[in-house]
Amino acid sequence: MGTLGRTVNIALAPLRGLLWDEIEAWLAATIERKLEERGVPKERITTPNPDVAVPAIEALRYTRLREQYANLLATSMDSATALEAHPAFVEILKQLTPDEAKILQFLPRVERHEPLIDLGFEIPEKGQFVIYRHASTIGADAGCSADAIVPQAINNLCRLGLTEIPAMRKLAEDWRYDRIRALSVVSEIKAQIPKGARFIIEEKIFGITIMGESFRAACISEHKSAA
Repeated sequence: MGTLGRTVNIALAPLRGLLWDEIEAWLAATIERKLEERGVPKERITTPNPDVAVPAIEALRYTRLREQYANLLATSMDSATALEAHPAFVEILKQLTPDEAKILQFLPRVERHEPLIDLGFEIPEKGQFVIYRHASTIGADAGCSADAIVPQAINNLCRLGLTEIPAMRKLAEDWRYDRIRALSVVSEIKAQIPKGARFIIEEKIFGITIMGESFRAACISEHKSAA
């Protein structure tokens, strides 16, 4: 047992009835490691808020996001950061996939954005039609399992309030869209437009929200001690 191990186990003791052998051993060791990496002294370690800990521990039975739940519990067990571990974050984690967590980790800080484009066409006197939304290079850049899941992942992150696509805005640096324009999906969609229609590329921006930044700090990011 490491230097923080005994203190972590004491802090988790009130929740022991909610734990089971294999999860308890993994959780205690993982939280100990995370708190050591954050440079948290023993005197700051406290029993986590049950409103956070109980549903988080329950979710550990089936989730693929164990590390993220452990991050949230570690945040809630440090008296200096405990208030940052909002109970709603457990429910948000339940609605995330591992690829969505990767995208959230990849995004730059608040007010910085990544490029997206929508692909469609325009027919005179009939209007504009979107065929493909949220084309981007985010999947490759964030290390997602497949590019095809990214548009749906972006929709879910925006639905949860963690990210946003501000209306009527685009990046000033047009060159940042060049990698997306070069994707095979662009030529594939262009080949599908009706005869006589005009191919349209709508440039957009995608970024993390203030709530998303708070959630990322509490649940997604791996914190390292400055020491």
